[in-house]
Amino acid sequence: MKLSVVRAFLFLLGLALISAGALPGAPRAVLAEPAVRIIETSTAEPPTPTNTSIPPTATNTPIPPPPTLTPDPGTTATPGPAPEPSPTATTPSEPPPPPDPGRPDPTATTTAIATAVPSPTPGLPAEVADPAITKTVDRDTVQVGDQVTFTLTVTNLGNSIAGDVIIEDTLPPFLRLDGVSSSRGDYSVDGSTVRVFIGDLAPQETVTITITATVMDSAEPPANINTATVVSSSPTDDPNNNSSSVSLNVVAPAPTAVPPPASLPVTSTPSNTATPWLIGLGLFLIASSFLLRRRRA
Repeated sequence: MKLSVVRAFLFLLGLALISAGALPGAPRAVLAEPAVRIIETSTAEPPTPTNTSIPPTATNTPIPPPPTLTPDPGTTATPGPAPEPSPTATTPSEPPPPPDPGRPDPTATTTAIATAVPSPTPGLPAEVADPAITKTVDRDTVQVGDQVTFTLTVTNLGNSIAGDVIIEDTLPPFLRLDGVSSSRGDYSVDGSTVRVFIGDLAPQETVTITITATVMDSAEPPANINTATVVSSSPTDDPNNNSSSVSLNVVAPAPTAVPPPASLPVTSTPSNTATPWLIGLGLFLIASSFLLRRRRA
């Protein structure tokens, strides 16, 4: 009776071990590898902001010539005939011959007196009207979506009034015009072109213009350059200082760091490493129960 119980126990235990080995193992969490971030960097060097305005050329004032010494015609003596040599006196007590009124005294000398005659006063320098422009920006490195402020300064560097002064500034396509203001004059906007009508500009007078814009897209040189110009009806205007440019370096925004997940989801059923041992032990116990049965028989 006891042997049959042992055989039954071994048989059932072997089946249980085989069943346990056939079951799938419990899923295990797999740690995720750190996320790889790729950051694109621009290798192009930002252009150096340059100011193309040239200072006015200094005008040399002519220096009047030194006064010329002209002899006074009233005191200039005309040389007469050469005096005759005086005869040698033979008698010491003999008086000299009386002077001849029609003959000049050979002992008299005439000295020419030079009188300074002032030259004509040179004329004043020619009147010059020379409006010049300078353009600056509040920052030269921006990102898409940033707002920038341009400042245009126009000054008459001459000594005469400049007439019909007009400032023009056309924004490049990557900028959107937001606003315009001027310390004097009227302005108009045509698309992305701004014109400011100042009219007469007195000597050394300055007008300041402010333009605000938003960066809408990236731009590579030379498309990132913005130029402003000034014109007038004055023929003495120097064209070398009638334009000024600035450049903007548009950079991409820094990527936002995303933390990697703590574990990856399980996509397959992991294998149970104890399955071969359990099945083998179960088969051994079942075989042992059969062997005990044969021994009993």
